Amino acid sequence: MSSLYRELVFLILQFQNEEMFKDTVHRLEQESGFFFNMHHFEELVMSGDWEEVKNYLAAFTKVGDNKYSMKIYFEMFGEHQFFKKSDVGPKIAPYNKEKQSVTISL
Repeated sequence: MSSLYRELVFLILQFQNEEMFKDTVHRLEQESGFFFNMHHFEELVMSGDWEEVKNYLAAFTKVGDNKYSMKIYFEMFGEHQFFKKSDVGPKIAPYNKEKQSVTISL
């Protein structure tokens, strides 16, 4: 995308934010993928609206994009949900069972 298009999207975001069109701002952030609003993301997390947290995050990164995305999803949504919805689960499951069976004695 051209830099002119990108600048136009940022100007529209700025205008919508100044005019208090909060829902529209966040929808455009998601759909354009140009700007991740950390403040909005924190508000979603603090409110406990996990479905909306997943939707907002999914607009910018997917679980399989890279190891950092995988770590974010894993830390945010927990091991159970991560493995349940991921094709990585069956590959890692034997490792987790082996890891749980090891005990440390002092």
